[in-house]
Amino acid sequence: MFLFTFYSRIARGKTLGARVAVFDDQGRVLLVKASYVRGWNLPGGGVDPGETLRGAALRELREEANVTPLDRLQLHGIFSNERVFHGDHVAVYVCRKFTQTEFTANVEITAVQFFP
Repeated sequence: MFLFTFYSRIARGKTLGARVAVFDDQGRVLLVKASYVRGWNLPGGGVDPGETLRGAALRELREEANVTPLDRLQLHGIFSNERVFHGDHVAVYVCRKFTQTEFTANVEITAVQFFP
């Protein structure tokens, strides 16, 4: 993951990602704990070549949290992540209706949990 990010910054000068704020019926937000970064974060990741922002968000939800939206994801905004890298841009979506199957920890995502 680190090498891909480093390569992207050098080769392209810009990176593009998608994250999703998933809210349950109690208003809690779903966060994931990745093995390669500290803390808890919204599920998401990089946009693959030829992939749309929404497509990347849907793929990352499935891969990282076993979540399938029941409604169309709503775009909250597109943000520049200057703290990480001056060319990093992230689209953030919101999901309020979804199904979720049981999560099993793996090499990339070690935990998934809803927080108030």
